[in-house]
Amino acid sequence: MAQTENPDTKELTKEEKKALKKAKKEEQKLLREEALTNFEKYANDREWVIEAYLVFDKAGQSYPMDPNINFVGVDKEQATFQLSFNGIMGWNGVGGITLDGKISTYSVSKSKSVLSIKMTVMGARMGPADILMTVSGDGNSNATVSGNWGDRITFKGKFVPLAESTVYKGTTTY
Repeated sequence: MAQTENPDTKELTKEEKKALKKAKKEEQKLLREEALTNFEKYANDREWVIEAYLVFDKAGQSYPMDPNINFVGVDKEQATFQLSFNGIMGWNGVGGITLDGKISTYSVSKSKSVLSIKMTVMGARMGPADILMTVSGDGNSNATVSGNWGDRITFKGKFVPLAESTVYKGTTTY
């Protein structure tokens, strides 16, 4: 029996493979740039949340977290930080602490591949806290929160618009 050549299973030449790889890489780059532009809009509108799936202490130790109850979020002039642990009753009703504060300084800058957000938040319970964030084109982000209490904590998670967020905010601790 004669075998017919299927174009899908045809062996590609080295040049064709290289061209396909380059085209795919370029397409991914364009998608990341477009996403970063959208993230910049949410950041400038001050309506976003980082749903944290990892938290790092000041020594760099990481802890896996539930992104529905661990987050850093901004809604216009108000910032919220929530750190909660499953199965533990905490001050906020969901196993941890929830702090709200008013944003006093806020700036957004964009490089070719990263969005940076810097802000200072003042809250009754926490005092002043500085937040330094980075957001990449794939939505992964880090937010390092440091305050005058001498500690810092870093939230690592997905950067999402506030309207699309699935976080559950506990009772604010005052």
